[in-house]
Amino acid sequence: MSIHGSVRLGVDFGSSRLRAAVAWPDGTAMVLPLGGVGWLDTTTLVDVGFAAGLGTQFRGAAAGNLGSGSAGVSPSSGDGAAVAVFRQVAAAAREAAGGDVDVVTVAVPAGWSARRAAALRDACQDAGLAVGKLMTAPVAVGWHLLAGGVPLAVGGTVLVCQVGQDGCTATVLRRTEVGFEGLSSVDSATVAADMHGSGIEVLDRSGGPVGRAAAVSVGEVARRAVVGSELGLGSLDTACAVGSAANNPQVAEELARATGVTPQVVAEAELAVVLGSVQAPAPARAASAAPEVRWLDLMAAMVPVAWSVALFWQFLAGAERYGLREKTFDRGMVLAAWGGLAVAAQFAMIATVGGLAVTTALRAGAGESGGAPLVGWVRHRLTALALVGGSVGGLLVAAVYAMVAASSFDVDLWPLLRWSVLPVLPSAVVVTVLAMVVWRRPEPPDGSWLTWLRFPLSVTMLAGVGAGLISWDERGSPSVLNLLAWHLQRWFPSVGDEIIGPVGRLGGACLGAAVGLLLVRRLVHRLLLVVPLALLVAGTLVWRITGTVAVGVSIAVAGWWAARTAWLILRPKLLTPPTASPHQPHSFTSRPKWRHNGPGPDVNASHDAATGW
Repeated sequence: MSIHGSVRLGVDFGSSRLRAAVAWPDGTAMVLPLGGVGWLDTTTLVDVGFAAGLGTQFRGAAAGNLGSGSAGVSPSSGDGAAVAVFRQVAAAAREAAGGDVDVVTVAVPAGWSARRAAALRDACQDAGLAVGKLMTAPVAVGWHLLAGGVPLAVGGTVLVCQVGQDGCTATVLRRTEVGFEGLSSVDSATVAADMHGSGIEVLDRSGGPVGRAAAVSVGEVARRAVVGSELGLGSLDTACAVGSAANNPQVAEELARATGVTPQVVAEAELAVVLGSVQAPAPARAASAAPEVRWLDLMAAMVPVAWSVALFWQFLAGAERYGLREKTFDRGMVLAAWGGLAVAAQFAMIATVGGLAVTTALRAGAGESGGAPLVGWVRHRLTALALVGGSVGGLLVAAVYAMVAASSFDVDLWPLLRWSVLPVLPSAVVVTVLAMVVWRRPEPPDGSWLTWLRFPLSVTMLAGVGAGLISWDERGSPSVLNLLAWHLQRWFPSVGDEIIGPVGRLGGACLGAAVGLLLVRRLVHRLLLVVPLALLVAGTLVWRITGTVAVGVSIAVAGWWAARTAWLILRPKLLTPPTASPHQPHSFTSRPKWRHNGPGPDVNASHDAATGW
């Protein structure tokens, strides 16, 4: 089972920097450390047709208004250079994913034409990346806001302002049933060209002329975008600023003044587009279907039941009680394979957790009264409740084992609880914590919680065989193993009158191998650890430590669940690289010395299919 599962790649292709990120089905996202700083410089890919491509977005705006000096990233301007850039992205993605990525999503600037989109797809294809979806950068930011918990209901509107070192772009989006709809988009180059054509000279604070696009106020661009959306000022639900210069406090002030709403604070605003490209739902999400219960899942739940019952029966059959019964002054003494009772209780815990998980999956697939399958968020919360129920059920079964044994032997309950309940208590605590983590996660790490939580069947078999052989060597029950003991005694004769003979040492080797399989996953690591650990337990096993070895197996089982819990909690932090220090924002965020009281040009975003709206 892969611990990562299917991997998605998202690319922020625009402005002067290219960023990329990979994401797993559990929602974990990792920004690729391209160029050692997390981005690639794409200023060498000059787009000659940028003005014409963007000009089609605006009604009534002449293509020449953008000027001849606009530059940006374009795959059509330098096919070889663009392919080389995407090859670097593909190599970094494969290294992070440990193989090929499954879905590739590219976020592009708003207003891209079909010609530019086709050129981008060709460049990605030549680099070995099959683009599955194109979306505009503002739409990617919208998905990033939703993933961050920003409440935006269907029909709600949001203003996304992308603030860079050379200008800004403001886009108004409306949330729909399936995604986002672009209502309008305005960039600072268009506003600057409009003011230049109107005879308005743009000055910086010192009174000198500056670049038109860089000097336009963020608030003015945002105001024109809202006016162009025909929503009216003050009618937005929320607004946000993203980009390399979005953290400037003056940007938030101007947005609030222009829109009438308090902008959302976006953590790591320069990464919002690339993270949103992988946080957007895939065109067809496999997680929408109910998980399939396979025979391995059933076996992983049923085999521990058989071993638990068998070991508990062996414990009862092989135990001997000494002393008078029903005497208050003589509590009696029981000689038994206490390690067998501990392992039987641990198998009961594994069986109840796995059994309730399988039952929950079957019910989720059948739905209520045989209807449609339950929705995803209901399924994963039911899985969390099943884990809690499994941990409680495992403790109850362990307590029942102790009560049955105490009644059979007529002894105090506490010594039996010490060997049945205490060994499984760490597992119960860890599984409960795991349930709380599962409750908060929308998707499983590897396609199905049932697969992720399935206890290894090989470990169950080895631990069951090992505990049974050691219990037989201690108490001689069941007698059907006498033939095996006779053969092993011929091949490996016991030294003196030691209690643990060849049969018990074979059982110790099985327990050591089971623990080794729980500790490591890779084949090479298992070869280096499992064999030495099995030989160590088999060679050092004596009668007085058999119970300790059994408790060690229980602790290893709890550690297996704890490792999975820790991986779910720490994985996002482990896979997120440190980000570079943000640069100081350009002077365009300062209010320029110009006045323009007109409403600005009527704008309306193009709904070209290539934009992803």
